[in-house]
Amino acid sequence: TIDADQYGCSTAIVDYLLSKGHKTVYHITGPSASQAARSRARGWHEALEQFGVPIPPTYVGDWGADSGYQAGLALAHEADCTAIYAANDQMAYGAMLGLQSAGKRVPEDVSIVGVDDSLVDMVPRLNLTTMKLRFDDIGATAFSMVRRQCEGEKIPVGVKTVIPPELIERGSVRDIS
Repeated sequence: TIDADQYGCSTAIVDYLLSKGHKTVYHITGPSASQAARSRARGWHEALEQFGVPIPPTYVGDWGADSGYQAGLALAHEADCTAIYAANDQMAYGAMLGLQSAGKRVPEDVSIVGVDDSLVDMVPRLNLTTMKLRFDDIGATAFSMVRRQCEGEKIPVGVKTVIPPELIERGSVRDIS
């Protein structure tokens, strides 16, 4: 298996937001049928536990911007919500719009981090901080492994290769410390 570090991506985001002075981090998770969403949610939860930080309710999305928008509207009414980690950029962008519709400003009132860096070429003036999943590296590693097998090399069964993500800082996070 070759995959992005779904769990580590979450722990890094929680660490990043807490280092900016936020007291907790709300999470908009993807659908429970998704292994990536479950790994990201587990990383978020366990990172908060490890830091001894209160674990707020989880908001469930469906990977789409509309579900992020609905979560953003709801999170605008959570008095202690100053930081949101959305499990993908579409939900993060939707949450930004939902928060703005409810009168909240990003990042002045609420900081947001997404995952995947998938909107950068689609949304003009995108200001979303994100964890970029390095899909090119995942594909190159997978291709290399298949090529090595075709050339007769024995590849151990059950080995998982994890490709670390990269934090892309833009303007959706504010340091409140």
